Amino acid sequence: MSAIEFITKEQLEQHLLELDPESLVCRFGYPASKETIKRYVESIPETDLLFGIKVSITSERVASAVHLAINGKTAELGISTLPEFKRRGYGERVLRYGVDLLRNRGVTQIYSICMPDNSPLMALIRKLNITTVTSSYGQKEAMISIPMAGIDSILAELRNDRLIIIDSAMKPWAQLWERMLNIDTK
Repeated sequence: MSAIEFITKEQLEQHLLELDPESLVCRFGYPASKETIKRYVESIPETDLLFGIKVSITSERVASAVHLAINGKTAELGISTLPEFKRRGYGERVLRYGVDLLRNRGVTQIYSICMPDNSPLMALIRKLNITTVTSSYGQKEAMISIPMAGIDSILAELRNDRLIIIDSAMKPWAQLWERMLNIDTK
């Protein structure tokens, strides 16, 4: 399993384009078209945080991705995982990492909208004891209060940064073994 790392807008767009219709509804609230996804990604400001877990250390394909739009002390969360990588704990890992990143940047609250039938996200919200409120449109609005940065959040971010360095150092060796064993990780 790869470390969580920052991703580009292009990688996020490719990830979103690979989502199945059900996952698109969970992520956007409706089955977003390719053009809608392209416009969405183009509109993301450079100040937003994009990160995820790649399929392997040798792949650019993103298995699970998060978009955090920061506005002062509040951030809006968008999260998605490719269908074949669901139920592996990736969503929980990237969400917990996002909380640590935001804590270390002074953000005190995360906001997310999810559909009531988005059972994976609702299960994650329950697991993490996150408060939800039902809006007038039948959607769930999750509000996560974040504690101030502490040594735990700083160490969590540093630990992940070290994993990225190790992944980078191991990438040439992993590519060599993939070629020798004729493995396709794309």
